[in-house]
Amino acid sequence: MSIESNKALMWRMIEEIWNKGNYDVADEIFAPEHTSPSAPQLPPGPEAVKMLARMFREAMPDYHMLIDFMVADEDKVSARFIQSGTHTGAELMGIKPSGRKATWTEIGTLLIKNGKVVTSWYEVDMLAMVQQLTTPTPREIMDKYYEYANAGKWDDWCDLFADNMVMDEQLAGHIEGLATLRPMMAGMGQAYKKFQNVPKHIFADGNEGAVVSHISALAAKYPDKPIEAEVMNYFRFENGKIVYMANFHDSKPFQPFLDQIAGK
Repeated sequence: MSIESNKALMWRMIEEIWNKGNYDVADEIFAPEHTSPSAPQLPPGPEAVKMLARMFREAMPDYHMLIDFMVADEDKVSARFIQSGTHTGAELMGIKPSGRKATWTEIGTLLIKNGKVVTSWYEVDMLAMVQQLTTPTPREIMDKYYEYANAGKWDDWCDLFADNMVMDEQLAGHIEGLATLRPMMAGMGQAYKKFQNVPKHIFADGNEGAVVSHISALAAKYPDKPIEAEVMNYFRFENGKIVYMANFHDSKPFQPFLDQIAGK
């Protein structure tokens, strides 16, 4: 096999099997005795390639593999791949579909004899893929923030924050650490007879987000003084958690609380 023929075989494998889903092409490219030492649990021959390609394409209907660069000699060809897909289809490696998109890299080497692949080696950045598919996006975190607050699930609400979180809250002041925040929120169910914080506008940009919302509440100590307030929250995220939040709102509806704090 010439160097160019080996490169063409790699191109055909990626385009036909992985990008187009023409799985039977694997029978033409891979020898029956084909093995992959980097994945010894897979069956021999072309069936392993068909199984893997089908698994990813069924999990990610928009799955695509791009060859970043490729080198070859008379019996081997190696390439670096950039893979991407949105997990909207079947379960993937035990991960349920979330609609999240992932991009990850892989390096593959094929050993070719008599025009067919007899051995293949792959090094895949699976950690990057799994982290992207399992780490909630800022928008998902903000949606959960209001969902849990409105359902009174304050312990779940606290779980959205990182251990080293920092919060600047207009009433409660400066708060540092989840260990400080969690006991503060434990009494929210008793403090309010009613608490609803409904988002009106949600913005997300990179690792930052902001939400304009409206609070409708009844404090247990002041049931005759309904609270209606416009609110804006600013969020900063790292690794799927809230690391900083600032809260701004109309203070007048909360005046009874402020008077209580001031000892009036």
